[in-house]
Amino acid sequence: MSVRHETGDPVALVQLNGDLRHAHAELQSAHRATQRLRVRFTVEEIARHAEPAMLSTAQAAATGLYNFFSSIPPLTENSAARETEEGPDLDENQVLAAIADIAAYMSEQRDKYRLMGEPLDGPHLQMMSSFFSPACWRASVSWSWPSLVSGASKSSARPILTIICSN
Repeated sequence: MSVRHETGDPVALVQLNGDLRHAHAELQSAHRATQRLRVRFTVEEIARHAEPAMLSTAQAAATGLYNFFSSIPPLTENSAARETEEGPDLDENQVLAAIADIAAYMSEQRDKYRLMGEPLDGPHLQMMSSFFSPACWRASVSWSWPSLVSGASKSSARPILTIICSN
């Protein structure tokens, strides 16, 4: 369907924006899939081991999408205004206070849930490996004992695994 701005067909314009939202959602999904590939494999590994037809199809689709969306100029005055729009005007003390609040919340949540944590078994460890880079899994791994709550002994406490990724 071709919609001309002069026609002012409100139904067509709603459909256009609905289709654009749908395309955006699917592109976000494709972006996440691409990020998973980037994290798990090097470009050389992809080039060497990918099925040639699948890789060519993916590259052609990405190129076609890039060419299409790049050909659309910013059409509205609102898009220019959005590019220059800034966040709230905070002074340094407000930023530092916000950082402190977030850090305190994260520490509180970590302390609250740390004692409930259990080590991952083989299948769960394998499942989680796709969310971390190979460098992270090869990184420094250390075990520590949580602070013992009253009445608990070290033999009944579970150690906590800490993985430090240094990329």
